[in-house]
Amino acid sequence: MSIERLLTIPCALVERRVLRDELGEPITDDFGNEIVDIVSVVVDADGNPLLCRYEPARRTERDAAGEISEDRGRVWLLPGLDVRHVDAVDVNGVGVLEVVGEPGQWIGPRHPRNDHIELTVERTAGGEDDEGGS
Repeated sequence: MSIERLLTIPCALVERRVLRDELGEPITDDFGNEIVDIVSVVVDADGNPLLCRYEPARRTERDAAGEISEDRGRVWLLPGLDVRHVDAVDVNGVGVLEVVGEPGQWIGPRHPRNDHIELTVERTAGGEDDEGGS
């Protein structure tokens, strides 16, 4: 089965960059997380959403006092996109998920070509963070 048949969910690649101070060091928030800025939102050549596949892997919720809630999963995209570890994917019906680690470029089992991109993604929100999706 070709990867194209599995990619059925509209999504967009959110290209981001890490903000830096005057010395070129990453700017971080109170928790030590790098602060990022959206550079662009990638869609197809006709302006339509990209197609992807999303599989949830884990959902963690903590106490009723509003502590951490985390969603983690995997996203598959067609090859040819320049996905970086600071980017995010806006998956229709799920929301914006941040790329975790380096994206994997996978070679197809039958043809020696780049078959697809596989990403580990997550969304973490605290008690007052917005957990809404697209």
